[in-house]
Amino acid sequence: MTYEQFIEQVKWEVEDIARESFDDVRTVVRTVTKNNNVRRKTISIFKEGQLATPTIYLRDYYLDYKKGRSIENIGREIFMIYSEGTKRFTFDVNQFSDFSKVKDKIYYKLVNYEMNRQALKTMPHFKFLDMAIVFFVSIMGNEKEQGTIAIQNAYVEKWGISKEELRRTAINNTWKEYPPEIKKMEDIISEIVLGQVTSEDDDEDGLISEEISYGEFSIDNVRQMIKEEVDKMRAQAEMDMYVLTNTSRNFGAACITYPGVLKEFAREHNSDFYIIPSSVHEVILILGEQMSVEEMNLMVEEVNEREVDSIDVLSNHVYQYKRELEEIIY
Repeated sequence: MTYEQFIEQVKWEVEDIARESFDDVRTVVRTVTKNNNVRRKTISIFKEGQLATPTIYLRDYYLDYKKGRSIENIGREIFMIYSEGTKRFTFDVNQFSDFSKVKDKIYYKLVNYEMNRQALKTMPHFKFLDMAIVFFVSIMGNEKEQGTIAIQNAYVEKWGISKEELRRTAINNTWKEYPPEIKKMEDIISEIVLGQVTSEDDDEDGLISEEISYGEFSIDNVRQMIKEEVDKMRAQAEMDMYVLTNTSRNFGAACITYPGVLKEFAREHNSDFYIIPSSVHEVILILGEQMSVEEMNLMVEEVNEREVDSIDVLSNHVYQYKRELEEIIY
C-alpha cells in the first residue's frame, strides 16, 4: 500500500471511529509546513463548532503499518490522542485577537535561519549568529507537550504592538517558565534509560513495569545497575560532554541566548568550550579542544542526516564560546 493509499484508509477509519462517539464529526488531512521547510501529512478531527483540535502526524504511523500494525489499531490511537488532547487545551482561540489574553503564553525558540528563510518573511524574528529567534504561543497545559501556534507578522499587527514589545514579552516568559539545565551527558543517558524501563507509578513493591522482563529486580536494583554502567562510561569517556537544555527539554537550544549561562559554565570549568547544536531542543557542550573543528563539523552533519528528525535540525556546524571575548564565535 502506498503512503497516499494508507492516508486515505486511515482517514476513513478515524472518521468511522469518531462517529461512534459523536454525531457531527469530520476528519481533515492536510500537508503542514513545519520548521526547516519540512512538509508533513497530518490528520485532524473536527466536531461541529470546534475551533481548535490536535494536529496528528501520520508518517510514523505509516512506518508502523509497514511493520504489521493494523489500520484499525492506528485509527483508535489517533482518536485517543484527539480525545486526550482536546482536554488539555489551555488556550481559547477566540481570545487570540486580544494581546492582553495571550501575552502570558508567548515564548521564543531558536531555528536555523537559512532553512527557514522563506517562512521568516512572514514571521517576526531576530537574527542570532546564523540562526533566528522566533516566537510562538503555547496552547497546551503540559510543559512536556508541544502544542504551539507560530506567531506571524499579521498577529503582531492585529495586537497593535511592536516587535520589540513582542521580544520583551517572550524573553520574560521564556526565562521564567523554562530555566536552563546543564547535566553531564552520561547522567542524561542514565535518566533516559531509567525512564524507559521503570516507572515511579509502579506497584507498591517497586517492581519493574510488567511490560518489560527484568526478572524480580526492583527499581532500586535497576537504578544501581544503570549507575554502575554510567560510572564505567564516565571512566572510559575521552572527553567531557554536557547537555544544555531547559527544564521541559522542549526548544531548549534557546538557552544559549540566556544571559550568563555560557559565561558561568566557562568560569566554573575555567575553559573555552565548543557548542554542538544537536537539535532545536538541546545543545552539547564540549570542554577544551579535544577534537578539531573539522572533525566536529563532520560529526554534526552525519548525526543530523542519520539521527535527527529534519524538523528538529538546528545547524550543521559547531560554535565556540570564548571566555576572553565572552561571546560565541562560528
